[in-house]
Amino acid sequence: CGKVRCSTNLAGSTKCEQNLHGKVKPLLLSASGKARGTSGLVHRSQVLKHQHHLSVRSTSTDVCTTFDEDVKGVSSHAVEEKVGVLLLNLGGPETLNDVQPFLFNLFADPDIIRLPRLFRFLQRPLAKLISTFRAPKSKEGYASIGGGSPLRKITDEQANALKVALKSKNLEADIYVGMRYWYPFTEEAIDQIKKDKITKLVVLPLYPQYSISTSGSSIRVLQNIVK
Repeated sequence: CGKVRCSTNLAGSTKCEQNLHGKVKPLLLSASGKARGTSGLVHRSQVLKHQHHLSVRSTSTDVCTTFDEDVKGVSSHAVEEKVGVLLLNLGGPETLNDVQPFLFNLFADPDIIRLPRLFRFLQRPLAKLISTFRAPKSKEGYASIGGGSPLRKITDEQANALKVALKSKNLEADIYVGMRYWYPFTEEAIDQIKKDKITKLVVLPLYPQYSISTSGSSIRVLQNIVK
């Protein structure tokens, strides 16, 4: 069985490593610094061509997991380590036409509206109904601030500033943005991360505090992607 080793640096981020041939055993890292075992998250990607592992860690409540590729005849040293940072955020409509579908994505999230198990089939119809009725009022609000949410622009600026800051310390990392309810979605960011052959990924939620409907929802989506 493979081993997972986690260590915390002075900046508070947590690094998790695992040998290439062992099974994945991710850890859930709490704000107190304690770690507890969770069920294995294993992803067999068709995109990645070489044997490598992608360890994922977060500076908040987090999942540490590994994309583990097993290709015969390829040495683990043949793949150069590439570090990526994934910024997670809520997302927001960029135009007034985006408001209703954005609201639909929001209310279709079971972490936002929790229905009893027997009524979960109503999640999307209910989201459609609420978003349709809420859209006109929400459009007024977005129109008053320029016709869309500034969150995408702000998050992109943060991503660029982070890249510059890391480079000034001779740290090379590719920065990615993954939004929960609007473009660029977390799923799209992970697809690009795979294409770029990132081997170690730091997940950084940008929400001001943890909540099941903010950081929790974004991390849940990330967990589902890497299952």
